[in-house]
Amino acid sequence: MPHVADDDRAMDAPSATCTADLTAATEQNRLAALLRYGILDTPREHAFDRIAALAAELLGASIAVISFTGTDRHWFKATVGMDICQVPRTESLCQYGIAHEGVFVVPDIHADPRFANSTLLQVDRSIRFYASIQLVTSDGFALGMLCVLDRTARDGVSERERRMLTDLAAIAMDALEQRYEKKIQQRDKTKITLLRDINGVLTEDISFEQALERMAQHILVFTGAAYCQLWERREHAEMAQLVALVVNPKVPEGYYDAMRPLDPQPAAKLAVAQLLAGTTTTMHYRLTPDAPLTPRQRIAMELGIDSLVACALKVDDRDFAMLLAYDEVQPDLGECMRLLGRLSLAMRPVLERHRATEELALFAAALEAASDGVVIAEVAGQQTRQTRIVFANPAFGKQTGYSVAELLGQRVAIMNVDDAEVAELDRLKAAMFEAKPVRVQNSVQNFPDSRGKQRP
Repeated sequence: MPHVADDDRAMDAPSATCTADLTAATEQNRLAALLRYGILDTPREHAFDRIAALAAELLGASIAVISFTGTDRHWFKATVGMDICQVPRTESLCQYGIAHEGVFVVPDIHADPRFANSTLLQVDRSIRFYASIQLVTSDGFALGMLCVLDRTARDGVSERERRMLTDLAAIAMDALEQRYEKKIQQRDKTKITLLRDINGVLTEDISFEQALERMAQHILVFTGAAYCQLWERREHAEMAQLVALVVNPKVPEGYYDAMRPLDPQPAAKLAVAQLLAGTTTTMHYRLTPDAPLTPRQRIAMELGIDSLVACALKVDDRDFAMLLAYDEVQPDLGECMRLLGRLSLAMRPVLERHRATEELALFAAALEAASDGVVIAEVAGQQTRQTRIVFANPAFGKQTGYSVAELLGQRVAIMNVDDAEVAELDRLKAAMFEAKPVRVQNSVQNFPDSRGKQRP
């Protein structure tokens, strides 16, 4: 007869010291850890199937399960001898096992009134024996259990069987940790690709608004959202304009046209109102029928949107808000929000550089077209007080008789002035060396050509 440990005997009858209810704080942290591993509702995997099969064989059980405990259900990652994939959390044996440290044993389920309404018994009345052990993370959170069940009642488990269950649970956790590490590595690799694509926008000959939309496209692909909206606060804070709407390619064309208003909208009626007002930098929430939704949010929910994640994005003096809408349940909206916040920080310097480059290009175009002569020079050395022309517009070339190409690299002092105006030119040069604004009036004569003659 197998050896029965003291805590095995304690499971023969209900115990006031063993409760299926975890404290609210512990449960919240446990669920957060479970979501971090991203194991719920994933396809079957060979590593976990093998562990379940070994558990059934080594303990001589007809059924073995690797389960993970969500908010309201026990979901089965691997099963042997059973076809169901999950059971309600409040109507299962696992609700006790997830709260019990060490091996949890029920020698005869039929003799224990706690399990009279168990879903497992409703599926298969022949199940009699149950034993489980928690799957615990390195930081102490029980994510799920390794369970064995049999159709014959037992007195308990032997020390050898206890060790086997403990070792198999450790192997299952090793498999889960390896899976998590691969997930992290893939996410980091994808994030590097995304950041490279974001920085690549700088090399594209597009406008600032087009750069915003291009970055939104990259983020949409990375996050798998259904659509992405970019809103900008207008000069009057109470109004906002949709700058871009980027839709996931998997969505039928035109499906989200209702989310593309052409006219400015009252900012207070938008989901991103607080972001545009500057009262918060990130936000997330789920769309439910009983939630206080704006008219546009209700339309989004009717179109199948489950949740929204958004962040503020400030580029120089312009205030934007980026909103991602998901049509599939996101298990951890907080992590989605934090990720979007980090991405917005990566976007900001790139967009600011793009905007600065665009403004410089517009400024240069204006100077080129100006009818007044414009010349820009840099100081080559404080000691020698040499200056070098780095820009001259065509109008200045016409005034001096030289082409722009001939002017570049010349010294400012090369300009011929009347003897009476030398002092004004010296005042101009002194202000340049001190980087101070100055206004002078000179009459510039034509430069001499290479033979020392004046050009007409």
